[in-house]
Amino acid sequence: MTETNAPIIIENIMLTSVDGAIASSPAETSEKRRACGFTNNEDFQNMRKIVANCDAVFIGWRSMACEQGAFRVADLRPDGQEPLWMVFSRSGDVDLSHPFWTQKNLPRAVSFCTDWNPADTPMARSEARDLLGLSTDFFVGNISGILNILKSRGVRRIALLGGGRLNALFWNAGLVNNLHLTLSPFLAATAGNIRVVESLKERIQLKLERSRKKGDFLFLEYTVKNRKQQL
Repeated sequence: MTETNAPIIIENIMLTSVDGAIASSPAETSEKRRACGFTNNEDFQNMRKIVANCDAVFIGWRSMACEQGAFRVADLRPDGQEPLWMVFSRSGDVDLSHPFWTQKNLPRAVSFCTDWNPADTPMARSEARDLLGLSTDFFVGNISGILNILKSRGVRRIALLGGGRLNALFWNAGLVNNLHLTLSPFLAATAGNIRVVESLKERIQLKLERSRKKGDFLFLEYTVKNRKQQL
């Protein structure tokens, strides 16, 4: 039985080069990263396994726009269902011609977050809209309100897939519990490359819980030390 009062757990899942980049440019796709050896199938399958244990996936619209849509994990889940995919957009500008919006059997949502302070009084609303013949949820409000709505719908574990700006908003709000980091044997070595976390207000100390090596890639699992925020 699910514990209704249990806090939401947020799992940040990221791939990084040795010099700290998640991409060489903002528009670099996963396909391009695989082609040059930045990432591989082992990393992708590791991410799928973690996402399959989550109820929702958070991703920035700019990150989704670089891909062909959400990847599937229903085959790894006991209920055979896909998790909710929520895209965040600060500008509200999303391309409705992108394949993501017409993927079948995929719960999806758009979030326009107005305030990232989780200590503020929860304020949010959601509504289902018909988008290209498919139902899509729209969330507007502060982060505590949005997370409370999701919690009321049974969301207990969230996969945070970035990009760097979205990751920073969650880290700075003290909402991330765990970091799953794949270290790629790669030097991006480009000016203005995209980092795991774009900007932090203060240093955050992590504890290495597990590590494993596969070929030249390292798979690292961290928890956050002295984490106080819970929702």
